[in-house]
Amino acid sequence: TEIEGDVTINGVDITNLNGLDVLHSIGGSFTIQENESLTSLTGLENLVFVGGDLDISGNPVLQTITALNSLTMVSGGLIFWTNDSLSSLTGLENLTVIQDNLEVFHNPNLESLTGLNNVSEINGHIWIGGESGPTGNMGNPLLINRVVNLLFHYLLTIKRLVTTPLSV
Repeated sequence: TEIEGDVTINGVDITNLNGLDVLHSIGGSFTIQENESLTSLTGLENLVFVGGDLDISGNPVLQTITALNSLTMVSGGLIFWTNDSLSSLTGLENLTVIQDNLEVFHNPNLESLTGLNNVSEINGHIWIGGESGPTGNMGNPLLINRVVNLLFHYLLTIKRLVTTPLSV
C-alpha cells in the first residue's frame, strides 16, 4: 500500500502502529511525533520508501526503531529529536540514501549510530549533538567514533563524485 501525501502520527494514547503493516511507501513526509505511550515502531516492518522527511521526535518512551528494517530510502531528511528512551538506531541497516539532512539531537540515551552503517549517500548536512543525559554520551568514545566514521564515509562519497570522470 502507498500513501501519496504526508502522514503524521501524533497522540498521547497511541501505543503501537500495528495497523500500518501493509504500508510500503509514503510519497510525502512521515512524522511520528509527541506520542507519549509509543515504545516501538512495530507495524512499520514493510515500509521501504519515504518521499519526504522521516521525522521521529518527541516520543519519550520510544525504545526501539527495529521495525524500520525494510526502509531503503528517505527522499527528505532523517530526523531524530528528543526521544528520551531511544538507545540506538538499529533497524536502519537497509537504509542507503538520505536525500537531505541527517539530524540527531537531544536523545539522552542514544549510545551509538549503529544502524546507519550502510548509508552511502547524504545530500544535506549532518547535525548530531545535544546528547546530554545520565550517560553524558556525547563524550562516549563509541558514539564519537561512529560519527567520525560516518563523516569519513560521507566525504569519500563526495570525493568519488568529484573525481569520477563524466562519460558523454
